[in-house]
Amino acid sequence: MEELLNKFMKSIDSKFMTIEEKIESLSNDISELKKNISNLENNQQHLATTNENQSSEFRNHFIKLENTLEQQRESFHKNINKLSIDIDYLSSKTGIHDTKLNNIEKRLEV
Repeated sequence: MEELLNKFMKSIDSKFMTIEEKIESLSNDISELKKNISNLENNQQHLATTNENQSSEFRNHFIKLENTLEQQRESFHKNINKLSIDIDYLSSKTGIHDTKLNNIEKRLEV
C-alpha cells in the first residue's frame, strides 16, 4: 500500500512539475507578447510622426506652388493689359494713317 501511495505521489509530483513548466512557458510567451506589442506601438508612433511630417511638407510645397502660380497669373495679366493697350494705340494710329492716305488719294484724283 505504501508503494502505491509513493507511486501516486510521484505521479502527482510529475504532473505538478509539468503544469509548472507550462505555466512558466505561458509566462514567457506573455512577456514576449508584451515586448512585441510595445515594439508595435513604437513603430506606429514613428509612422504617425512620419505621416505628419510628410503632410506638412506637402502643404508647404502646395502653398509655394499656389503662390508661384498666382505671381505668374498676375504677370501674364499685366502683360496682356500692356499688349491690349499697345494694340489699341496701333489700331488708332492705323486708322489715322488710313484717313490721311484716303484724303491724299482724293486730292490726287481731282
